Amino acid sequence: MSYLRLSTVWTRAALLLAVAVCAPDAGAETARVEFNDIPRLIRERNQAVSGAALQAGAAKKREGSLLRSFLPSAFVEAGAERFQMGEYGYKNQPFGSAEVQLNLFRGGRDYWQERLRRSLAVAAGASASEAVALQTAEARSAFWRLIHAREVGALIKKAEAENLLLLERADRRIRRGLAAQTDRLEFEIQASQLSEDRESAAHSELQLRLRLGALLGFAEGGEIETPLAIEHLHDESLLTHSFDPDAHREAAALRAQRDKARAESRSASLWWAPSLDAYAGKYMYTLRDRDYLSASLRDDFAVGAKLGLRLFDGGAERAEARAKGLEADGEEKRLAQRRADLKARVRIIEEDLKHDHELVHFAEERILMSRRYFNSTLEEYDRGVKNSPDVLAAAQRLFGYERQLAERRRDYQLTKTGLLQEHGL
Repeated sequence: MSYLRLSTVWTRAALLLAVAVCAPDAGAETARVEFNDIPRLIRERNQAVSGAALQAGAAKKREGSLLRSFLPSAFVEAGAERFQMGEYGYKNQPFGSAEVQLNLFRGGRDYWQERLRRSLAVAAGASASEAVALQTAEARSAFWRLIHAREVGALIKKAEAENLLLLERADRRIRRGLAAQTDRLEFEIQASQLSEDRESAAHSELQLRLRLGALLGFAEGGEIETPLAIEHLHDESLLTHSFDPDAHREAAALRAQRDKARAESRSASLWWAPSLDAYAGKYMYTLRDRDYLSASLRDDFAVGAKLGLRLFDGGAERAEARAKGLEADGEEKRLAQRRADLKARVRIIEEDLKHDHELVHFAEERILMSRRYFNSTLEEYDRGVKNSPDVLAAAQRLFGYERQLAERRRDYQLTKTGLLQEHGL
């Protein structure tokens, strides 16, 4: 008896430990997520999107270099040194300078440098838009897949309840001598298969909940509430939404690459252009630099202009200009092809969306017919006309069609997510 009591205590302890481990954390975050909330949550909480936005902002800050290049620059230098030279003993003397420089002309290179920075800012903006689109699409996909996993779990529980009723019917027939024990085994095997399916659905749900929570910036382990099933609403407005391939972020990125190469080509082609700068400054030298004992004689002032002209560079800049020009031409051709690809891609997704819509309605019609077939088979089973394999096959077919309908509604929403991604919505 003592052994049995000890075994019972350990069993209860193990059950309590399992409940404690599996129970949700009381302090974990619980959030209700609707489909229309996802873009806002992605922009507010997704760190990849926030990081891309900061990088785009950084590139934007670099614009305005043309105006800044014509603003004066000022330099101040001050110090002191101990030195000994010639017949003089060791001396300690200060030195310093203050100089202002002003760019007057640089052969147009400042203008193309500004165009280059503008192209980089556009490219960074396109990259930020791509990050938003990708993260939003992935979150929407995880959202629909999570609802589908929960819907499948509910369908499996419903099938388990129906299978239990069928098992009870089989038991009644066995007790009345109308069926053999194998009839019971048919439904017991089905119960085992449904239990396995339920476990797989729960596993998938957990994975998708963790993924969606990470994308939306929720605390790990938090619960996410969603609609219980995927509604099928045919969105005609999305199919009639106009699509401009030039407004697509991929086209914007290629245009930015083309403009960047053109700016680099033009800047390199101006290697020969002169530069003109004005300057003014005050300079204090030590005796080591000016051979005057009096500090006032070592105090200089200067104002002037400086002209620079590059005569020959071995052809390096000219070659670079030609190379960048070819790069720009290559990007232009890539852009033309990308426009055609984007149009085709959107058209394909639109056709997929129409096709998925039709498949949903086919599945709905099949379920109605399968439900009538199952009910008729069940009546005939009670009358002894049909046997347990017939009933089980009808039940499995009905469950399969219900599961197929859930999958097709999910596929419709996943296709719609792809179309929303292409439109940048």
